[in-house]
Amino acid sequence: MDAASLSRVKRRIEEWKLKLIDLSRRNRLIYFRPTRSSNIQIKRPDMRTIFERLVLKGRGWEIWQPPAETEGPGGAQGGRYPRRPKKTQLVPAETDPRQLERILRNLARRSVSEYRERGVRILYITFGMLNWREAGYPQPIQSPIVLTPIELVRKTRRDPYQIQVPAVEEEAILNPALRLKLQYDHEIELPPLPDFEERSLSAYLGDVAEACLLYTSDAADEG
Repeated sequence: MDAASLSRVKRRIEEWKLKLIDLSRRNRLIYFRPTRSSNIQIKRPDMRTIFERLVLKGRGWEIWQPPAETEGPGGAQGGRYPRRPKKTQLVPAETDPRQLERILRNLARRSVSEYRERGVRILYITFGMLNWREAGYPQPIQSPIVLTPIELVRKTRRDPYQIQVPAVEEEAILNPALRLKLQYDHEIELPPLPDFEERSLSAYLGDVAEACLLYTSDAADEG
């Protein structure tokens, strides 16, 4: 195959890839809109600690659920949930025990259902958020940067939920929808994911910010 033919094949492949990913405003991987029923913000520990245990060490996290105020000193149902989180537990920003239980149950059911029926992972923990604006879209846009597919499981209803990376999935991926959106609509090339054993997550997120700031500076210079 000559160079011209190879170039056409590569271009066609890129066009196919683009068509497979929804870049419209319906895609929450680009236009992320938090809702109280479909996502949970983690308050602590910090992002680096969560990422290192989950991705680099391949170990899961438990999710701490605060006991209801009406429960006894031992926690829910005689000690179901401890009143203080352990070091191996993630602490959600949501403080209403019943609402948190509903969110976790909803996420667990939906993710299992989608995977069983369509073989698609829909549940991710995200690291880093790109805050940006787009011409013709009045609101600030938030897009997650690094995604890690997770399973949300628990052994029994008395046990806390746990998150873990499924055995057959990549531990971390660059948000494919965001990458294509910035590449095709704004000519911004996000840096590929590094070997996180050699370069930290924080350093990589800094590289992403620098790439976007460089584009902003160049665009301003041209204007």
